[in-house]
Amino acid sequence: MLLWPGFSPGKTQDIRVDKPQEQAKPIDQPAEEPPHRLSQWLTYYYKTPHTDSDIEYIKEIFQIGLFNASNSTPLTMFLAEFFRQNETRIPGWEKQLHQIPQAQDHLLLRALWQANSEASLKVLARWPDKNREKTIQTIKQTPPIDLETLSIISPEMLDMLWATFFASGNPRYVERIIGVLDLPTDSDQKQARINNLLLVGAAKWSLSSNAVQHDLVHQTCERFANNDNPVISRAITEILERAKVIKAQKNKPDKR
Repeated sequence: MLLWPGFSPGKTQDIRVDKPQEQAKPIDQPAEEPPHRLSQWLTYYYKTPHTDSDIEYIKEIFQIGLFNASNSTPLTMFLAEFFRQNETRIPGWEKQLHQIPQAQDHLLLRALWQANSEASLKVLARWPDKNREKTIQTIKQTPPIDLETLSIISPEMLDMLWATFFASGNPRYVERIIGVLDLPTDSDQKQARINNLLLVGAAKWSLSSNAVQHDLVHQTCERFANNDNPVISRAITEILERAKVIKAQKNKPDKR
């Protein structure tokens, strides 16, 4: 559940989340963790003023090789929402996007497709590197993921929701994670029971952690504390209590 170092439901549709066919190859040896400034920007983007210079952060993400096997899908979802949040700026960034090295640009191309906005699709259609036409066509064979209706069946999908929340500040994505708390954990089918236990546990942990870091997450959880569903109500009470403990530990003075 670590999107990047430093980070701490109605009708659904089933969708397969494909792994990138090409492995991301960083320009240089990847740093053990991104600069604190970049990590903070990613985690709290929704709270920052959006500016033309934000493209420099996107370039840095690729320059330091931040993408890896475990975070490529969530980080792609962050970039997709980032582009949606900056629809009018995309045309001015187009030439800089073309400068992303081919070793990693398939991840950028996926994000532009996932953004599914007028400006992002135009950039994709005008991509100058003809060697990427096959890659783009392959990407287009999978429809953009709809996080509003996606069946949440793995912790990776929770990461996708969190990444999109960090980019948008839309509490709907937090609400979808809260909805996971109602998954049955007493199924007669062993594998289903184990999967749901792991998923509910991951949802609880991430909600507690992010309730400490994000007031909006804490406020969203509080709205469900007296939910008509007793399973969710009890889980939220537990999550808020855990968040309280985590916050107290963080604020505890160091006696060394």
